[in-house]
Amino acid sequence: MQGEAGRPDHGAGAELRRRIHDAIGARFWAPLDRFLGDFFAPDVVVRYNCVKEGIPVPGVWIGRQALAESIRQVDIEYEWRDVEITDIIVDGDRAAVRWRAFWRNRGSGAPGVMELAHFLRFADGVIVEMDEFLHDSSDILPRRNLLRSLEEIVSPPPPGLDRAEIERRARLLLAAATIGPDLATVRSLCATDVICEFIGDRLRIPYAGRHVGIEALLHVIRTTAVDFQQSNLEIRELLIDGGKVAGRRAVDWRHYGSGRHGRVELAGFIHFEKGLIIETVEYRDSIAVLDMQGDMDGP
Repeated sequence: MQGEAGRPDHGAGAELRRRIHDAIGARFWAPLDRFLGDFFAPDVVVRYNCVKEGIPVPGVWIGRQALAESIRQVDIEYEWRDVEITDIIVDGDRAAVRWRAFWRNRGSGAPGVMELAHFLRFADGVIVEMDEFLHDSSDILPRRNLLRSLEEIVSPPPPGLDRAEIERRARLLLAAATIGPDLATVRSLCATDVICEFIGDRLRIPYAGRHVGIEALLHVIRTTAVDFQQSNLEIRELLIDGGKVAGRRAVDWRHYGSGRHGRVELAGFIHFEKGLIIETVEYRDSIAVLDMQGDMDGP
């Protein structure tokens, strides 16, 4: 939702934000049947896109019962300790939420963090479609962004662009970072101190984690282009809420070394201030990427 001068219209999306906040809390602290009944349509469609090994494989689940079974499988392995919502973007009847869950492995007792992003479509106050992206994180403790002042966090500067221009620049960034890539265009769209985060486990994906500066972002884009050819970009949806954008896209990847190829699903979050991108966060289907590299092959 967007109001005058590109500022978010918090009133129009307040109820949906509250529903999303309550749903995430109910996922862990309410009985499963109540959680599903309160927040999901009976024929909800759920698409899993980015997964950790050992939990539900990518696919489509239809209906509350199928969703319940997948949740039970996850809860057998993990005991959830706490949750932290990092962003909610609302655009009409659609929304995207980024959050992380702190857990303990029931078998080993080891702690961990799961990074999650959900793209939701609502009808009559309940979720009728959900796309889920998730991956293990290398971090165990909640993170604080120490680079921005308290004033900027509480009352961020306006994006400096209208909705149409925000959408144009977001699409341009996704294309420039994927096809080619066009590093000069990426540089022109971003602040010099842009924060870029690639969700994943640094033990398996060297560039995973949070980085600061345009050169760090360009380095990750170059590194990816050395290993993979990317083509056939399809932007599935873009949500715009003030200066924030959430989007889903799919790209064909081919690993130069192995020759393997596949369709990779990605989710991205982009934050504009004063006409420039100051933050970008990306979820990749890392299991698909590792499989193309041959890293998922058995001994």
